[in-house]
Amino acid sequence: MIFLILFFLLGVFSYLKGWVWLVILSSFNWRFLLVFILGFGFTSLYLHYLKVNLSFTEADTYSGVVKELLVTDYQQKAKVRLDSPSKGNLNIYLGVDKRIMVRDRITFTGEVSYPKEDRQGYYLQQKLLGSIYKAEILEREDGKGVLRGLFLIRERIMSTLIFLYPQTKARFVAGILIGKSAGFSNEFLADLQKTGTTHLIALSGYNVTIVISIFLRLIERFFSKKIVFVFAVLGVLAFVVMTGAEASVTRAAIMALLLLYERFFKSYFSFELIVCITALVMILYNPLTLVYDVGFILSFLALLGLVYIYPLFKVSSVGVLAWKENLFSTISAQLAVLPILFSTFETVSLISLVTNVLILSVIPLTMLTGFLSVLISLIYLPLAKVFILATNLLVDYELWVISFFSGFPLEVRVESFHFAIGVGYYLFLIILIYVDKRRSFNS
Repeated sequence: MIFLILFFLLGVFSYLKGWVWLVILSSFNWRFLLVFILGFGFTSLYLHYLKVNLSFTEADTYSGVVKELLVTDYQQKAKVRLDSPSKGNLNIYLGVDKRIMVRDRITFTGEVSYPKEDRQGYYLQQKLLGSIYKAEILEREDGKGVLRGLFLIRERIMSTLIFLYPQTKARFVAGILIGKSAGFSNEFLADLQKTGTTHLIALSGYNVTIVISIFLRLIERFFSKKIVFVFAVLGVLAFVVMTGAEASVTRAAIMALLLLYERFFKSYFSFELIVCITALVMILYNPLTLVYDVGFILSFLALLGLVYIYPLFKVSSVGVLAWKENLFSTISAQLAVLPILFSTFETVSLISLVTNVLILSVIPLTMLTGFLSVLISLIYLPLAKVFILATNLLVDYELWVISFFSGFPLEVRVESFHFAIGVGYYLFLIILIYVDKRRSFNS
């Protein structure tokens, strides 16, 4: 099953990159060849259907429904699904004087800008026709539905954090709780990049794990296993949708759902099979993700690094405040994504090894105190002050680490990274992991 999925994904990759010669890798087994052809053909049909159903007619005004929305102090960015005669989405940017919400129906005007050649693949993957950087809202009709309700919950959490904490702290806590990481200053974002801590303000599998753990503890004592399973699934799906369905969260959610099924229905899935099924589900939904979504690629590679590279270090204990675990986890994830970082961003931060060791150990506690400060403040503000104080102290420490070590921009820069070097690098890692597993098995 695992190899069948892998060769299906290879067929998808082969079509997207135009590397038909990859079929040679599957020609020694008729089953592998068949699923390779299926992946190749599926991607071809998907792209044909996508292009047929993407059309754009320029006009003085446009109308559609807001699908996604990102709000900062001075700007709103929305993805709008256009009404007929156009088919597809537009990204629009507008001020905050006329607030819009997810699921609102809006009429707007503005000059459409089309993607440059190097961005066309990403736009196609997002089903985007173009962008309007100075849009003006002419009419707005309130939307309805579950998505709007989830977005309002997210906005309420954000507004509560802004009320409780200074702006930078509020947005930092929002980033680690619900992934709402907009509104930071350019200086702070640059500090995050220099210190390799950008991932802190983006949701990951850890957040999904926390949500599931809390949810299960609250309800599993009161309901049967099947009802608990249904509630857990709905809770995970709601969290993913509310937080914007980023690739890392979607990956973690699918894996979590498989693990929940395994737990409640006494089934068994190997880790490799869970990873392959998760990737397959995401690629079946949108094959272009395999090539054009860097977040998807980094998320899976970092996960594989934690599972396969981390054991190579033979860490016997986690250390005080789990510093050993955090250090070697960071190294493992970095080694797994190194070629992608060089080929995409051209730089890798070395100081991140220090900053992540110092910060990761207190992030779980920051999430807990931050969440409790929001929840309790909505019930009785004075009671929440102890959690507000604790969160302030923790975030002060984390922001100090980021600010201090941003003054030591230790990084490796590679302006031109060749594909062949990346292939050789991953082959070396695979051999290293294989040899280590053989030694462990023999011993």
